[in-house]
Amino acid sequence: MELNKQVVIVGCGPGGAAYLTGMALKAAERAKVLVGTAKLLGLFPETGTRIELKRIETEPIAKLIAGLDCDRVAVLVSGDTGIYSLASSLRRLAPADWEVSFVPGISSIQAACALFTLEWQEMRFFSLHCRSATAELAETAARGEKPLAILCGPGNEPGRIARDLLAVIEPDRVCRVACDIGSKEQVTWCGTLAGLAGKTLSAHAVLIIDGRKK
Repeated sequence: MELNKQVVIVGCGPGGAAYLTGMALKAAERAKVLVGTAKLLGLFPETGTRIELKRIETEPIAKLIAGLDCDRVAVLVSGDTGIYSLASSLRRLAPADWEVSFVPGISSIQAACALFTLEWQEMRFFSLHCRSATAELAETAARGEKPLAILCGPGNEPGRIARDLLAVIEPDRVCRVACDIGSKEQVTWCGTLAGLAGKTLSAHAVLIIDGRKK
């Protein structure tokens, strides 16, 4: 079957306009239909047809695309398109006559490390955004060989994650949290795991836990 329709998954970075790439802006400008949440749609000029969704979920978006009478759609997602992203699942479920391509965005982890001037080549990454904590996360944290970067989410706020991890790692382990990166509500925090356990912070956050001191 000849592919003559395109859906572009556009990574919008952590969510602030300052983190948008030129490629993302160009992809949105070229799209006949722009699909995303109100927050992400608000990052782009009012051009073309816009479809606002309360949540970015794979199956509803795949069904939406199948019913559109156009040949180029851009779906806006937060973060990068290659790390814990909707992009891979949407590629599997997209209609057969649609070609799926990715426009990468700046990941929340990359942005958080920049805010704290941290190197991140040795970090282990885990996502608790719409996911449950795994035994691997607890085991990796307990070993403390490498720093961890954890993508938080609703039900898995930084404070709750810290309280859960206190059962397996030292309370004085250094933690850093970056919340709502790039927005007016951006907050950064640094302290110990025990201190974080008593904090109430936004779920839209990256939690970084240092490795055990050698």
